[in-house]
Amino acid sequence: MDIHKIFSVFVLLMVAMAAMTVGAYAERDVTECSGASTGFEVLSVEVNGHELSDVDGEYDVVTRNDDLEVEVTFKGAEDVSYEKVRMEATLRSTDVRVDDANAETDLFDVHVNARDTKSVEFPLDFRSEKSEISSNPLYWLEVEFNNFGEETVLCYEVRYALSIDAENNELRIARVDVSPSQVVQAGSALFVDVRVENVGDNDQDKGVTVTAEIPGVAKDSTDLSDLNSEELETTESLWLQVPACTPEGSYDMLVTAEYRHGTESVTQKVPVRVLASPACNLNDDDEEQPAVPKTVVVTSVAPQTVAVRGQAGFYPLTITNNGNAAETYVVTAEGYSSFATAVVNPSSLVVVQPRQTVMLQVALNGLETAAEGQHPFTVSVKSASGDFMESVPMVADVVVPAEEVEASSFGLKRGLEIGLIVLFAVILLLVLVVGFNKLRGSDDDFEEDDQTYY
Repeated sequence: MDIHKIFSVFVLLMVAMAAMTVGAYAERDVTECSGASTGFEVLSVEVNGHELSDVDGEYDVVTRNDDLEVEVTFKGAEDVSYEKVRMEATLRSTDVRVDDANAETDLFDVHVNARDTKSVEFPLDFRSEKSEISSNPLYWLEVEFNNFGEETVLCYEVRYALSIDAENNELRIARVDVSPSQVVQAGSALFVDVRVENVGDNDQDKGVTVTAEIPGVAKDSTDLSDLNSEELETTESLWLQVPACTPEGSYDMLVTAEYRHGTESVTQKVPVRVLASPACNLNDDDEEQPAVPKTVVVTSVAPQTVAVRGQAGFYPLTITNNGNAAETYVVTAEGYSSFATAVVNPSSLVVVQPRQTVMLQVALNGLETAAEGQHPFTVSVKSASGDFMESVPMVADVVVPAEEVEASSFGLKRGLEIGLIVLFAVILLLVLVVGFNKLRGSDDDFEEDDQTYY
């Protein structure tokens, strides 16, 4: 057999396998929805109150400062009804780096020749960590009605082109974490961590001020130096010291982010519950007051991010001395040596005056040899008098810098690519060897047949 024929057969076999794969995918894509069902019709599609155009070559622009609400009005067929129908809306970006987003309704029936309206919402925060709505790419909004599996099948799909724009200046409060909880006893403190996102087109390079306030009770604020467009940033912990004589009850904590020199702001309410403190003697005629703990320690136990050769993790804590004399306390961290170094600021030795509260901070810096993941450790507070000791369990979330992860991933990917090239070369070499052997054998047989014996 000619070696060229062997190689041609091998190439044709590989091409055929690829063609079968592509063909199967294309067929599945085509049969997902076979087309418009007779008589059923979509009359209009609105996004945030704006009716979309179905003219070819045109696209609509909608603003994403709020949730995207898709409202679809449709009319049933003239001679048939459909049961257990579901409407599904999908946002597909022309930017392949952006993931699709889906929203769907509950099941409903479509009656003969009847008009109806159904709606779905895409929340502003539907994005994943690696895909965000951007004002740059064009989107396809696909709306599909189907009731696959029913006796009378409905399958109808429409598609519109639109661009999703952001406001020039727009922030949102993505998350508020309150430690140790949203229930606090008067005389103790709350720690508030606020996650702010810039969802506008403009960078906020003039600074952002974030404030947490229980009106008439406690207030603290901090600044973010700048916040670029599409960037998320978490504030340092805000400290709200609730006075000992604060009346028991439910309060609204107002978390506010101010930007553009304070001319614009966004606020989120967080409910908190204050419990009465026995340390506040509101009635001197009471026969007996409950025992008051001499020392109260409050700390934020939420896991903090500790980056290897990067960002440190900070754990704030307060020590309240309810006694009648000054007390000296020693603060130490334990169980961290395998993944980090630790330091207590401003000092691990602190003197607290009677009826006073001081705030400290335990800072962890990740070691180069630290394993990625969550690591437990403890913070202990001891009084010099020896009559108080408390240990608080905490967790550090150790992360490796993104560039190291990318380098590792690149090395693995490169290794796989080289391995595949070597494997293909070996297969090709085997094919060539087999082909040469067969060709050589055929030539030998031909020479033996042509010999003449006398």
